[in-house]
Amino acid sequence: MVTNYLDRETERRAFVKHRWDLREEEKREKDRLASIKAGIAPSHIPTQEEIDIRMKNEFNEFLQFEFGVLREMGLRDENEAPAIVPAAT
Repeated sequence: MVTNYLDRETERRAFVKHRWDLREEEKREKDRLASIKAGIAPSHIPTQEEIDIRMKNEFNEFLQFEFGVLREMGLRDENEAPAIVPAAT
């Protein structure tokens, strides 16, 4: 009798948690669509590959900037080339 109650409560809790997750996902989607409609958010959501490429490009820009600063300070030779991370993997 007690085990049945515990089993039902476990199933109910799992169902409620799943329902909460669905409601949160629906709310996020609704908020995203509202922000797109208001012109606040971008209409394009980048893929992970696009994010990785953008991050690598930003990192390469940083490396070039750092190399320029170190060269101006005299800590790098004029003939050295900055290390560059390939953008496409």
